[in-house]
Amino acid sequence: MKENRIKENAIQGKKRHCVYELTFHAVLVVKYRKKCITKEIGEYLIKRSEIVIEKNGGHLIEGNSDIDHIHLLLSLQPDLNLSNFMGSLKNTTSRMVRKKYKEYLDKYLWKESFWSDSYYLGTTGGASLDIIQKYIEDQGKPKRKYTKRILP
Repeated sequence: MKENRIKENAIQGKKRHCVYELTFHAVLVVKYRKKCITKEIGEYLIKRSEIVIEKNGGHLIEGNSDIDHIHLLLSLQPDLNLSNFMGSLKNTTSRMVRKKYKEYLDKYLWKESFWSDSYYLGTTGGASLDIIQKYIEDQGKPKRKYTKRILP
């Protein structure tokens, strides 16, 4: 079913003089890595991010959250200024989440910021979309525990 979602989301786009396929993996981290993203807040952030992405002519392919960050797999147009777009995405989602969950978030964060000043944005050319989508889906799941081996 997930494979169909990738195909349905029109990763390949068209403009008047070009055909493009630009997909990105974005990671936004909560300021000070505060562990304040609940399941409800994570879903809210993903939905709000999707609205911002679509207003900028893009598509959200996959999104998921962990307790202190979110991952987005998205497709964007080639004429979009990525730095301005990421600033707009962070600013808009920060404002909205701080407004909706003010009382809860005030326990973790002060001032008006929600996101860290930095972010990660990478192209997905080095890995298949299925691999990146699986990585994003697995966020928040328990990690494999390593056991210490005692050598003879």
